Amino acid sequence: MAERVAVLMSVYSQANPAWFQLALDSILCQSYSNLDLYLMLDGPQNCFVDSIINNICDNRVKVIASPQNHGLARALNSLVDIAQGYEYYARMDADDIALPNRLETQIKFLINNPDIDVLGSACIEIGNDNQGTGLLSKPLTNKELRNGISIRNPFVHPTVIFRGKVFADGYRYPVEEYFVEDYGLWVLLQRAGYKFA
Repeated sequence: MAERVAVLMSVYSQANPAWFQLALDSILCQSYSNLDLYLMLDGPQNCFVDSIINNICDNRVKVIASPQNHGLARALNSLVDIAQGYEYYARMDADDIALPNRLETQIKFLINNPDIDVLGSACIEIGNDNQGTGLLSKPLTNKELRNGISIRNPFVHPTVIFRGKVFADGYRYPVEEYFVEDYGLWVLLQRAGYKFA
């Protein structure tokens, strides 16, 4: 597998530095290392986050700074526009942890299932005490995900990986959907006939 992956992450001033460090490490230590991490600093950061960023010594990390906070949808759209030409685009939040083989597993699945355009996974929810509180799973098949979209969000957003063609076709996160920008994108893609898993 030689396909390069763009991982999209946005961080803003209220980020918890300890969680942010864990999120960064979990991406940079993936078993699938052929990636670039595009990191949007969405507005001024706290000094602890700044310190973490200033200590990154990995040339796969591309830091883009916005002087003002514009929100997640605009931040992600900017990253998509900057990171053009990738085979895959993976989402990651600044307060989540990816399992070490996340990208490798997802890319293998997409290679073996060329009809799937958007792929998510289950996740283990973690409380403020860093203890797992349970497994959050979603339906598995395109039919189940599409049929249930009117009553629930089909994906756990930071587990999602897209084929590059989704963004190459011009789709972006709706900026008017505050706090549900991911759901707005899933609806657009469902209507356009993209396949989910």
